[in-house]
Amino acid sequence: MPDFTTLGVPVHHWPRMVKPSDITLHLRFSTSTFTSPYTGTSQTTELPGALHQLEAGFPAVPAARLPELRAFIASLRGGAGRFIFPAISCRYAPRALGAPLRVTVIPLTADDDHITADNTHITADATTVQLEAVFTVATAPDDNTLTGTLWLNSARAPLQVGAPISWDDATGWRHLHTVVAMSHDATTGACTLTLEPPMRERPTPATPIDVHAPSGIFRLADDGQAALRQAGRQVSFGISAVQAFPLSLGVTP
Repeated sequence: MPDFTTLGVPVHHWPRMVKPSDITLHLRFSTSTFTSPYTGTSQTTELPGALHQLEAGFPAVPAARLPELRAFIASLRGGAGRFIFPAISCRYAPRALGAPLRVTVIPLTADDDHITADNTHITADATTVQLEAVFTVATAPDDNTLTGTLWLNSARAPLQVGAPISWDDATGWRHLHTVVAMSHDATTGACTLTLEPPMRERPTPATPIDVHAPSGIFRLADDGQAALRQAGRQVSFGISAVQAFPLSLGVTP
């Protein structure tokens, strides 16, 4: 069953066992350019509404999974359906809408029997390490900036420039952004992020921020996507999709 946002929009979860082998996630901005027919000079105007364009390929899957895939793709009803899809391949499946962040603790061990050091005083402050980086929001002073605290920055999937992050707004819709600039005080944990595209909704201090497994809500680019090709006991397919947002109308008195 799909999740329903508070807007009443159903959002499906991509099948967890069907993981992409490659992902192309392109941030497509919206601009309009006018070129003078007399002088050849041009003027470009940036328009709101930047969206992520998604291309995903999948390894061949056993034909035994064909019924599950066929049912899921049919449930999308072409471009009418909405589904959650990861922004990064080869990590765990994205969390459900409104669910808490996943916490994975792994043992901190030394696998080599022969350890040498220049200093005889060696201490370990922890026996475990958390896999996920943890960033909490303090303020969102404008549509491109988040300030907060980076409590833990995992070496396996760090929060850094170029990393995608995501979160859910109050209506239950998931937002996906890219970190284009970052300042971090390692002593205090104070951290400021600059994001693109501009935020449609700003997160609050209570909003969980996905760093390790960010994702977005997408729709198929057209009704002919996700055609299943069966060859013997293997099924192959790929998708092209675009980030989706519910219709929003503003009324000015």
